[in-house]
Amino acid sequence: MEQPLATGILGIHEVVIETPIHASDWAYPTSKNIEGLWQLILKRIQDLRAMPKIQTLAWFKNQGTLAGASLEHPHSQIMGTCLKSPGQIRTDRKAANHFRKHGIPWLAQLLQREKAHRKRMVYCGEGFAAFCPESIRCPFGLWIVPQKPRDPLAPTVNEATSLARVLGQTLQRFQTVHGKHAPYNLVLHMRMPGTVPGFGWYVELLPRLSQFAGWEWATETFIHPVRPEDAAKAYRERTPFNA
Repeated sequence: MEQPLATGILGIHEVVIETPIHASDWAYPTSKNIEGLWQLILKRIQDLRAMPKIQTLAWFKNQGTLAGASLEHPHSQIMGTCLKSPGQIRTDRKAANHFRKHGIPWLAQLLQREKAHRKRMVYCGEGFAAFCPESIRCPFGLWIVPQKPRDPLAPTVNEATSLARVLGQTLQRFQTVHGKHAPYNLVLHMRMPGTVPGFGWYVELLPRLSQFAGWEWATETFIHPVRPEDAAKAYRERTPFNA
């Protein structure tokens, strides 16, 4: 749905119905249709990225009321605007500066370091790597990063099968550690075509196991009760990491 506002700001909002099963305990990772679901999602992203006025586009899933879910039926969302968010502006500036200085995208360099460190790695396969980064907003948070993306700014439809499998495995690990109904946000960070030199797309899993309080809101600094190395170890217990 494309909706121009009175101020001239353009917005897009689509709700992705993930299954015909209306059940709050529907398990996303075990769905037999997860590959077809991601083919649909990436096709819609491809179409929306072709819109010339859209500058910010994101896919996200809010699982559980603590994660902001307002509908019981399993779903995710794609939203976009003609404005660029302050957070993306800061990230893009850093990505461009890093690329000019080092000649390598910041995410590719980070992935190299995490694979060498190994203790924060969770999974490596299907062309993707999953790890618990040193700096993330939520305890037990995790990033899923493509090792050789076809398009550095957004996943392509051809990557739907491998991305779906890695997401399924990652969420199975998450549910094994925290329980089937543990709340989380799942976010696809991407950019529009022809923008942001040095940016790399990735998926971020943000467990909602604790709440932000005064310190976080006052300083935008997040307190973690769990080291990322310990979080990665807990996720690896289901299946060891083999590079």
